[in-house]
Amino acid sequence: MKDKIELAIVDDDTIVVQLLGKYLKEKGDVIIWSTANCGNDFIKQLEKNNTLPDVVLLDLKMKNGEGIEVMDILRVTYPTIKIIVLSSYYKPSFSGHLLQLGANAFLSKETDLDELVTIVEKVMQDGNYLSADQVAILRQQVSNRVEKVVVFGNNKLSKRELEVLALICQQYTGKQIAQKLFISVKTVETHKTNLLVKTGCKNTAGLIVFAAQQRLVDLDQLVMIG
Repeated sequence: MKDKIELAIVDDDTIVVQLLGKYLKEKGDVIIWSTANCGNDFIKQLEKNNTLPDVVLLDLKMKNGEGIEVMDILRVTYPTIKIIVLSSYYKPSFSGHLLQLGANAFLSKETDLDELVTIVEKVMQDGNYLSADQVAILRQQVSNRVEKVVVFGNNKLSKRELEVLALICQQYTGKQIAQKLFISVKTVETHKTNLLVKTGCKNTAGLIVFAAQQRLVDLDQLVMIG
């Protein structure tokens, strides 16, 4: 992980932006890349700068560019930026949907600031974060499904892709997966790309949710995510 995490804060509540910015500036491992009070301003900042933030704390409900709209742009144009949705409209049951849309974590604005820093570091290191409550909700949602949804036709997952998916759900890195399956890291990335295309997921977190919903992995593996 980088010594300094470059973080952007996008929220239409000026007080939230100021308080978060002030607190995070005092943390030696976090640099505030930028702050913005609406999604459109943040996108303009990205277009004008030669560098990109590592992580963005993104509000859902804003004027002039809501969070979902910003996520769509980031997913296509700036896919390296990790997205932590920080919202007053927090419900654990929304987590799976937001992760599939491209978020790497979904948090309440009531999250403790020290815990927030820890989660930012975890997202930077592991690529995603699910809390114990979110995992429990996801497990409940999956268990209430009457039948498994199968991927048919040209989108059917191969045996190797299922193996890679299972290891992704256990939080193994690309290098670790390559070692376990005796393949190259490049091959692992190819399998991951194929998984994203076939499932329609936007990132690793979405793959984990998909695997759970489709019952392609043991649900007990999800406990390792939080």
